[in-house]
Amino acid sequence: MEAVTGVLPVRLLVWLAELAGATWWYLAPGRRRIVHANLRIAFGDGMDRKERSRVGRRSCQGLVRIFAEIAAMDRLLGPRDRPSPRLGYHGDLEAAFRDREKGGGMLITAHLGNWEIAAEGARRRGVELKSVARELENSSVVEAWLTRRRGGAHAVIPKSGGTRAVMRTLKEGGVVALVADQNAGRHGIFVPFFGLPASTFPTPAAMALRLDVPIYFSYCLRRPGLAGFDIHLEQVPSPDPALPRAEAIRAVTLDLTQRVEKAIRRAPEQYNWVHRRWKTRPPGQDRSEPGQPFYARLWPANHPRTGLH
Repeated sequence: MEAVTGVLPVRLLVWLAELAGATWWYLAPGRRRIVHANLRIAFGDGMDRKERSRVGRRSCQGLVRIFAEIAAMDRLLGPRDRPSPRLGYHGDLEAAFRDREKGGGMLITAHLGNWEIAAEGARRRGVELKSVARELENSSVVEAWLTRRRGGAHAVIPKSGGTRAVMRTLKEGGVVALVADQNAGRHGIFVPFFGLPASTFPTPAAMALRLDVPIYFSYCLRRPGLAGFDIHLEQVPSPDPALPRAEAIRAVTLDLTQRVEKAIRRAPEQYNWVHRRWKTRPPGQDRSEPGQPFYARLWPANHPRTGLH
């Protein structure tokens, strides 16, 4: 794959990716319907259909563009042994460096902008992290390529069955990065996301609280054109130690979700709107109620995790 992507000019590579993303948008009516439903939930009457279509198309283009940016990462960012003018860092960097000296930590991000560039940006600042990544189905060549671009097999923890590896890394003082903004189904707890309860993974909060390691929220937004990227880092405060464990987990999960929402509002066209984020609905909620997505699926009322909500 490097033999092909490495000879194409960066501008052409990105243009081809955006063309593929726009084609995906126009040829996938089912995904367009999901995008419109999600944007109606998130922005209501503040975003008309024309603007939803523009944001949806740009979202699809951005998702495909990620692969082009990964392929051209070294050419986009320049040598790793010197600061890159195409990488800007913002937020709680000093606190993160102090915490890194003390031991491990968790870096939580969202499907916003280019999260792979965010991980590369951390590595360029001396943070050797391990990324939790979902394995691609029926794409061993692309999977191997992504693993190499992420720093090799030692720097990647497969999402499936990866909990023990994450815990071990944190106990050993390492840093773990993971994307945690998708529908969690029956494994989640419900917290508001753009005003509508969304099933959200409590695992990052649960592991961090159990091991007493710091949590940071990070996201990476594209600058216009090929001007580069801005990486933002926010320290997530620890909950009140007097809170019961379940309430503490929910408080941190809610905090992270609110940060994700705030970041998305800065650049909605850079978020992954094709995902069915509100697919799983709380027990007892009528899926026909106004404001529910057409793809809603009710959570069984007798599910054992219901008490955490």
